[in-house]
Amino acid sequence: MARRRWTEEKRITREAVTWIHLLLQERGPMSTREIIDALEAEGRPVRVHELQRALRRAEHVHPVDERKGPRGKITVWAWEIRD
Repeated sequence: MARRRWTEEKRITREAVTWIHLLLQERGPMSTREIIDALEAEGRPVRVHELQRALRRAEHVHPVDERKGPRGKITVWAWEIRD
């Protein structure tokens, strides 16, 4: 029974990561804060492990800029296919 729970959790994470990737493809480069705001506007939960998987561990998502924010640096992410 525990195996089914993990499978459901993985499915939920995969859907959230895909949503973030599509957001970056459609809207172009976005800061981490803008991505979080978009998640909240859609009523989606903001989960750190999903953001990390979508932004830092994805093959086609790359940091393209850093900005100074009120609490420190803010990374800007973009969907790019690099050779």
